[in-house]
Amino acid sequence: MKPEVKKLKAAANRGDANAQFEFAECLWHGNGIKRDEYRAVEFYRDAAKQGHVEAQYQLASVFCSFPGQFISETESLEWFKKAAAQGHVNAIYELGCCYSKELHMRPVMEEAVKWFQLAADRGHAGAQYELGIHYGKVKNHEKSIEWFKKAVAQKHTEARYELALCYLRGEGGGPDADKEAFKLLRLAGMRSHPCAQYVIGCLYCEGKVVWKNDRLALKWWLKAAKRWHPDAQEQVRLSYVLGRGTKMDRAMADKWYKIISERDKPQANPLKFMLPVKID
Repeated sequence: MKPEVKKLKAAANRGDANAQFEFAECLWHGNGIKRDEYRAVEFYRDAAKQGHVEAQYQLASVFCSFPGQFISETESLEWFKKAAAQGHVNAIYELGCCYSKELHMRPVMEEAVKWFQLAADRGHAGAQYELGIHYGKVKNHEKSIEWFKKAVAQKHTEARYELALCYLRGEGGGPDADKEAFKLLRLAGMRSHPCAQYVIGCLYCEGKVVWKNDRLALKWWLKAAKRWHPDAQEQVRLSYVLGRGTKMDRAMADKWYKIISERDKPQANPLKFMLPVKID
């Protein structure tokens, strides 16, 4: 154990909340001491009981990563609520997630929207994105786009993708909506968003929004396929079968067919089948 960690431990054992939290962090991540998640949870809980807001949030988050292993779902929800009551924006957002998904309970969207709204009003990009998704589902496209734009302003990748789809569907965006959609898709695709990469490939293949270019279509489909996008993998296979954007190559088509056939098997490992593919 490093000397500075020994000092933290001593202070934590004396009941110092900040030291308890910092020592818990060391235990959880194995910084300067052997990793011990169970002891870390104990010190997170000691600090949380003293009102340490970050300890409350981290303790609640443990359940999200390891459901039922270290703390119960009921305790997790209570600690999120305590941190949220102190204005912890990430805790407020996570409460929205808890109510919107079957993590802690059956979805209660009215409650979820309330928490997402609170977090979004405090500038939380993830909450802004979730509100965009919610209002899109209830067909309030104006509010959906409004919240997506706020999240996009904070460079939220998923929001870029969803806003691009809105524009491509003709929902807002003005006269240059298609151009703006393609720009958003490229930004998301460059951040390794497989669905955005797949859609870009489709736009190049179909000659929509951009000039038709099978070579670029295959380039983007390959990016998405290597991130395990099923439709992109099929388009890559077909490209080698048809000689679309590259020369016909039955061997490469067969390799991608193998990837696709292995994809849905239990414990399939995407990396095992990734190929150093070049476009001819």
